[in-house]
Amino acid sequence: MQLVRYCLLIVFFLAISLLLLNCGGGSGSGSGWGSGSASTPTGTALGLNSANEIQDNAGAWWASISTLATALEGGHKIPVVVDLILGEGVLQALTMKNAKLDKVVLLLTAERLFDGNGWQHRGSDEGMSTLLTPSGLPIQGGSQGAISPRFNKYPYRTPVDELVELPLPPIIGKQSVTFQVSASVMQDLPPGLYRLRVNFGVRANYSSKANPDNYVYYDLHYSNFTRHPFHDGSYFFSSPLLPASGMDVTGKNIDANAIQARIPWTILNGYNSNGYSGVVCDEDSARFALGQLSLIQDEVVLPRYYTGGNYTIGYNLEPVFPFETYYTRDGIDWDWTRGEMSLEITNPDGAISSQPATPIVAKSSSRMGPTTKNSAFTAWKPPMYGHYSVRLKGWMQDTSGRRYEGGGTYGFWVARRMTMATATFPGMAYQTGYQYGRDISFSPPLPAEVEITATLYPNSDPAQANVVSSKGTATAGGIFGVAQGMKQLPLNLPGEYHGKIFARYTDRDGELWICTMRHAGVVYPADSGIVARGKKLKINNTYVDRGETNFEGYYNSPTDYKMPHITFPYNPGDLLLMASENQGYNKIEPVLIYEDKGVATSWDSALDDVGRTNLYMQTSNGLSPHMFPEYITARQYYYAAAPRPGFMSRFLVGDSSMRAPYWPTSPNDFGGQIGSSYNGDQPGDLYRFIGGVVRQETGKTPTYAGYISSGAILPKGSNNNRVVAPGSADIVGSKGEKARIFLTPGFRPGMAYMLGATWRPALQIDPLLPVTVSLTLTFPDGSSIIDGGVASAADGSWAGQAQTLDQPGVYRYSVSASWGGFTGTIPGLPANGGEFYVMGPKPAGVQGLIVDRSKESIFSLSDKLRIAGRSTGSTVHYALIMPGAVIAQGEATVVNGAFEIVLDPGEINRSSPIYDLINRVSGLLWASQPANEQWKSTRKILHLSLFSKEKTTDGTEYWDFHRIITRGTTVLSVK
Repeated sequence: MQLVRYCLLIVFFLAISLLLLNCGGGSGSGSGWGSGSASTPTGTALGLNSANEIQDNAGAWWASISTLATALEGGHKIPVVVDLILGEGVLQALTMKNAKLDKVVLLLTAERLFDGNGWQHRGSDEGMSTLLTPSGLPIQGGSQGAISPRFNKYPYRTPVDELVELPLPPIIGKQSVTFQVSASVMQDLPPGLYRLRVNFGVRANYSSKANPDNYVYYDLHYSNFTRHPFHDGSYFFSSPLLPASGMDVTGKNIDANAIQARIPWTILNGYNSNGYSGVVCDEDSARFALGQLSLIQDEVVLPRYYTGGNYTIGYNLEPVFPFETYYTRDGIDWDWTRGEMSLEITNPDGAISSQPATPIVAKSSSRMGPTTKNSAFTAWKPPMYGHYSVRLKGWMQDTSGRRYEGGGTYGFWVARRMTMATATFPGMAYQTGYQYGRDISFSPPLPAEVEITATLYPNSDPAQANVVSSKGTATAGGIFGVAQGMKQLPLNLPGEYHGKIFARYTDRDGELWICTMRHAGVVYPADSGIVARGKKLKINNTYVDRGETNFEGYYNSPTDYKMPHITFPYNPGDLLLMASENQGYNKIEPVLIYEDKGVATSWDSALDDVGRTNLYMQTSNGLSPHMFPEYITARQYYYAAAPRPGFMSRFLVGDSSMRAPYWPTSPNDFGGQIGSSYNGDQPGDLYRFIGGVVRQETGKTPTYAGYISSGAILPKGSNNNRVVAPGSADIVGSKGEKARIFLTPGFRPGMAYMLGATWRPALQIDPLLPVTVSLTLTFPDGSSIIDGGVASAADGSWAGQAQTLDQPGVYRYSVSASWGGFTGTIPGLPANGGEFYVMGPKPAGVQGLIVDRSKESIFSLSDKLRIAGRSTGSTVHYALIMPGAVIAQGEATVVNGAFEIVLDPGEINRSSPIYDLINRVSGLLWASQPANEQWKSTRKILHLSLFSKEKTTDGTEYWDFHRIITRGTTVLSVK
């Protein structure tokens, strides 16, 4: 059989040489059909089950590809023969789906996996990218399948693009088809290493005299012909890679046979680091970045010990191949027994340990990458806290013997995790004139050493970058602002900004605490010529800015379900109301588009596709910017983010088309971030949808626009996902109450400031409305000031007048807001208002307020949490909050020098339903769930702030502060 195939190829090649055969883009010939035979299927297809009913994945197909070409050369043709065997029942099932099928089709394209310098690229960047913003964030998007302007509305060409159509074989039994293709290679072929991609499908003929050439193409699952599906797809690739020599974009001649292919290796992907996943080596970081969608990827911080004990965690340092984590069929044809890796670890104290080059022996059973099965790589235990530098390098071969190198120097922290809160959200766009940098509150509230680097990229140009760096020490209450050394970055020009916050603290036990976070977004002028928008709703075949769908997503059976995907509201400022049904069938799509300001245009139905925007990179040769980034002449993309109190549900930078950028409201663990739960979004969760647009035309200065709107979650059974004007509908707050307006304060109850600090009240208004705000602040001596004004509807915020906190003690405030006859309040704020604390320096040598708990402990959510302590005062003020809600506030009496405060998780859940205790998928209470499932129920956060007037032995009075934090079942009490 192989001899026959080889002879066929030779004859075919000679025919091409004599120009007797030309299949250029629209024709082909086949060898007919037959029974065929093969072993392991190449893929699955639509088929028939035992009852002769249509069933997805019940069918199978086998394929092979052959070519005499050993390289690609621009302007030449290559002979390709592709054999396809369709298993029994495949064609029968497809024709039962559509009686108009008349052709079996093949699309042959070429993909460049490695550029002339050996760097890896893909046409579709998902969860990672080799296209980066000026600050190094991944721009995700791309072809979402085969690159061809014939299909998928993707406006880029590919170096090879041949569509071959053959008559549909008889539908009964197993059938085989042979495609013979004379593939034309584009003239100015960029140098690199290529492979051929083959997509299979069928054609339905709807042509008529009135509408000739009306064809629709499907893959072998009867879904989109070329787009990446959620099944395994009807495509495969050639191997080995085909080199292409030639002149690169700089004018340098590249000998493709000398290219050393390099693939990104990432490490520590399997360990949650507050939602981060994986470390990229320094050598790859200028060209490759991870983007896991929940928040901006940052430095990885790993715990040294398992929670609640001193048993050291073992970590696997072997690499993951990130480009192969999404579609296994897209991977390189590896020989998992040919390769090696070496390891060198530099500890925080400078000590170095190393492992020499060690053979790779197999594919990992738990990760998309190789393994040595050597415990020096697979079970490394950090001996101390601090920053580690790991040098992991190596190589692997594919089945053809080609060698691929990877690895480099990786940095990460082993420490306890601090988190932070600030009024600056990742992804937020700012108008020119704003100053980046707002007070930061760290949790636990530690006097950490803080470093901030803020950068403005005018016109998105790194060469024009304006950098402001600041350092300082946070207060004893964990607050860092201008008074502590923060320098604000003037955003005085349109472009993009980036901020990196890093904080570290070593506690009295010598344990290291680390906080790291990044912010990034767009800076836009007030007179921008473009507008950033979400998408319109399609209701009853009509496109509307706002509207009611009168349904929600659900799943009853494979034939009875609805799965709506609703994008951020088309109009900035509007409100999206989306159901949470605990099945994953209501999805929010974080995609932005642009429109020219003041230009009325009809809606482009192509934007209905999930993940699609009208922002596209431009290349000089029309090739895919994700696969050929060196040819980009203009950049267009958007930032989109979705913060809610406590954490980020989404952050991404995208262009063209992204596959599945959305998130299901529930269930969803949001990457395992602190503050999230398996239940995902629930009624009471309030959202800000934010972002911005970067749009550049070739040879022109970029233009920018910002975006902001709101969202709220509806209970299951509401049956009316909708987009409405702000203030036109009640929304559910975190305490379960309904209102038109909710307020989120920057001055949360229990916050602790230092004497003399400048306090400026700020409120977030949801939804975005010009509410009238009134605030009364009462000082410890009983004096008060009244402040107020009208909030900005543009960004849903209000800021009051700055006040100097010149008295130690308890400050109390009350807030009211009104708009259109409706009132708004802070969820859970007591009727007598909230309180925060101000303290002076603590006298030397005193113990002060004491809490009798270890630094870290575990408690059961089915029991009460008792916080016992000691004080020299008569009362201890306390405030209990969680992100988005005030839960309790009061005073605990000190008796014989002791006090106790009892927290009841069940009662907290009843008063504040967003504090999860129930797995809403299984319906089980926390205590009724299997022990290994309980962690899913909640990682929600509680902050219990304590404040008391203490006395020294000589009777001197001073105020002291302590905060207890719970993260799920973990209790932190840190001094």
